[in-house]
Amino acid sequence: MKRRLGTAVLLASVAALTLPAGASADVVSTWGTMTFTGGSQAYTGTLTLGDGFPTATIASDSRAAAGVQTGASTFLNAATPVGAKYGTSKDRQYLNLRPKVDANTPSITTYTFSSPTPASGWTFVLGDIDADKVVVSATNAAGAAVPASALGFKSTFNYCGGTPSPCVANADLPSWDGNGTLTGNAAAGDTDGAAAWFEPTVPLKTLTFTYSQRNGQPTYQTWFASQKQTDPGTPGVGAGSTDDLFGSLGGLFDALPTGSSTSGGITSGQN
Repeated sequence: MKRRLGTAVLLASVAALTLPAGASADVVSTWGTMTFTGGSQAYTGTLTLGDGFPTATIASDSRAAAGVQTGASTFLNAATPVGAKYGTSKDRQYLNLRPKVDANTPSITTYTFSSPTPASGWTFVLGDIDADKVVVSATNAAGAAVPASALGFKSTFNYCGGTPSPCVANADLPSWDGNGTLTGNAAAGDTDGAAAWFEPTVPLKTLTFTYSQRNGQPTYQTWFASQKQTDPGTPGVGAGSTDDLFGSLGGLFDALPTGSSTSGGITSGQN
């Protein structure tokens, strides 16, 4: 009696080895951590994001009372647009900065990355933009200015909504002019939670915020986050190892009846 194994059976076996059901990549979000030292108008620091993301040095001439905050009481919850994608920033660090001189001179804060950033998969957020304004600029690996459109403005929002809320809900929003300037409300009134988020669409070598007072003694907040897909591997085949895959295929062929042939895509044997 002859026994035949069709190519469909063989290919199905290969598929079982190479495309296991349920294999999928997980997306891991990481909020930035920072160091910040120095004094008024002469701060330096570092920014660290997720695994594989370039670190950055920070240089700022903000006046005194600037620094890294814990995120325990001011944060972006999961109801915000950025929180819905990157997760809540509660208990994650952000940076508070001020003008160089409140009524007269803007501060300039520059993040210089150790190598160009990815062209996607990360965000920066500017918060508490009300009685002030920020000009956002960047350069690429060649040192050329990046167009404002490539800064990846996503939307304005107010982080006081949602649960848990870090502040009393209100409707204040900043405005983005499309040319690199984020400006607080028309009255330059002091409010809570007015923010905007960005996802750059080209690699950046530097990112600079030029921050000006419009009224009072304002501050602004800066968060960073990144995302990375993890490799799910190939369960049962050594997480996708080519050697293990061919070793498994070898075992499949070894299991065929003695005297089998694979000519013409059909195997046959005698028993």
